[in-house]
Amino acid sequence: CGAACDEWKSRFPWKYFASATASGPVDVVWRLAASAEGGTAQGLVAASVVWDAENFYEVFDHRALLRRAYRLGFQPQIARMAVAAYRWQRILLQSGKALQVIFAKRRMIAGCFCCTTFVKVYGLEAYDKLVAANPFCEFDFYIDDFTVSCNASSEDRVVQTITAASNDLN
Repeated sequence: CGAACDEWKSRFPWKYFASATASGPVDVVWRLAASAEGGTAQGLVAASVVWDAENFYEVFDHRALLRRAYRLGFQPQIARMAVAAYRWQRILLQSGKALQVIFAKRRMIAGCFCCTTFVKVYGLEAYDKLVAANPFCEFDFYIDDFTVSCNASSEDRVVQTITAASNDLN
């Protein structure tokens, strides 16, 4: 399964996914700092905004995930297997007694074998549009952390640019 995820990810030149290049949140922060230092060395004003999405894994609709995976060329057998695992029965317990069996239609299990890849599958088309619509910003998406940064000639221009991109992100 990991090989299928790696093969799929290798087909996309994602500059804006920190985890696409096996880097992590620390690398994102260092990249932001380097960009800001480079901008200020050129007399520009730099700013970044970072969001941590609350309940991020709870918004994933399984059918939408499958449609997007198929459309983007992710191996359908792996996608179906992972979504089937997300939909397995869950037993609600109280004081050691089974109260109810439920089946999930939404949510992704954080830490599963395809989780970070499915985050990319789920958001790729929206992220591509966001990046294209905001050419003066740099974006980074690391699982459930979203960063937008900008270097510009004035504080007003930085604020306007980041605000517009942030509104598009919402």
